[in-house]
Amino acid sequence: METITITATAITTLIFTKAIEQGGRRLGDVVYNKIDELVKLIHTKFKKEGVEGKITKAQKNPSEDNKNKFACELKEQMEDDKEFTQQLQEIIKQIKTEDKTVYQKVLSNITTTKSLKIKEIEQEARNSSKAEQTALENVQAESVDIGKISQKG
Repeated sequence: METITITATAITTLIFTKAIEQGGRRLGDVVYNKIDELVKLIHTKFKKEGVEGKITKAQKNPSEDNKNKFACELKEQMEDDKEFTQQLQEIIKQIKTEDKTVYQKVLSNITTTKSLKIKEIEQEARNSSKAEQTALENVQAESVDIGKISQKG
């Protein structure tokens, strides 16, 4: 069931990504519409199973805890319903076909009471006309010492 875990995690990330929150301005219309189709399919399934509150709560308050609860419920629904899983995977396949953007994120959502020292970060997106690269995002530490950051699109 490793594939289901990966797919559930990918769907959760896709649904709650900042690009979606911005009304899909950074995504093409086709991709945005496919993500909307994905969300509607999940809403329908969760409503049928009496757990619609998990996606609604995560959408209203996309905290890590709420997103994790949503991902766990999605994984469970996918394990129990192969047809639902196939429908989700087909939509993901269509999104991947349409969206040629390379997404790279190195350090995200890190909290420590100690110092953080980063020697070097290098990101390179090859064979892509579009790249979205994030080296550091939501990093909280006593101090952050960054050496070299290199990003190539």
